[in-house]
Amino acid sequence: MITLPDIEAARRVIGDFDRQAAAGILRTPLVSSDFLDAMTGMRLGFKAECLQKTGSFKVPGVIHALVRGMAADARGVLGVSSGNQGLAIAYVAGLLRKPALIVLPQGASSAKVAAIRSQGAEITELHYTSYEDAMRTATNLARDRGYFFPDLFSDLHFVAGHGTIGLQILEDCPDVDAIIVPGGSGALAAGVATACKAARPSLRIFAVAAGDDPCLLTAFRERRPTVLSRLPATICDGLRSPVVAAPVLDQLLAYLDDVVTVSEPEVIHAMRLAWSHTRLITEPSGAVTLAALLSGRLPIARGSRVVCVLSGGNVDLAQALQYLAG
Repeated sequence: MITLPDIEAARRVIGDFDRQAAAGILRTPLVSSDFLDAMTGMRLGFKAECLQKTGSFKVPGVIHALVRGMAADARGVLGVSSGNQGLAIAYVAGLLRKPALIVLPQGASSAKVAAIRSQGAEITELHYTSYEDAMRTATNLARDRGYFFPDLFSDLHFVAGHGTIGLQILEDCPDVDAIIVPGGSGALAAGVATACKAARPSLRIFAVAAGDDPCLLTAFRERRPTVLSRLPATICDGLRSPVVAAPVLDQLLAYLDDVVTVSEPEVIHAMRLAWSHTRLITEPSGAVTLAALLSGRLPIARGSRVVCVLSGGNVDLAQALQYLAG
């Protein structure tokens, strides 16, 4: 288990790396919308992680995981990702002057694949039948090349790096009543919940999953680590995690209030509202937080101060325009 001091230490590590490597890490803003405040009867802030380096929240967590976990003699870095995580690994590997190999599932977002290639990473798209198969393949590739392969599904250094987002929310919005976080593997929600609940136990924190059979919902409700036999089918490609690992689940069970799910029409409606009234380009995986708030499934009272984390903005614009026009 990690604690608030671990997350504060992670912020120092990330800050030192940012200064030394000129990584360009942003303190992302909280963006408001009078229209959405009036629509919901709440005071909303949108944590704009879609503006972070590489277009998602991932980079600080990846920095912390690689700085704390990778041996100096590693020849490169290997990542398994459907997009944003691979892009962050490729970016940070470049700062460390290491080559990156990113293993993608078939059907990954074309926009994210192009962005990963733009960072100079090698891409291998594999058809694998299970999470275990993917991890076995990746482990073998990493061993053969002498690359470091961080298991970011269970790496608590990664979780602690994400927790720094929670510290920023508390500093920028000290009167916040509830925070809503997207949930795939649960690593982001675990970090934010650990940081914020440790400092403010009365704060309510919710994670939002998507898809027909979201792994996070099953793991949290049944209180057991969960591995799916297939990737969930959803337009929220950043939330298609097939696993919630024990170290992450332990943090969630200790600090998270609940997990809810949203439908694709609800996500698309939330994307339209976010794009129109915050002027932030959020991908479907980030829009789930506003979708959950609008759905009425969260026990948040009118008049509450609420922060929705918009976790990324790496969206295929042609596809997004179809969603927004429909």
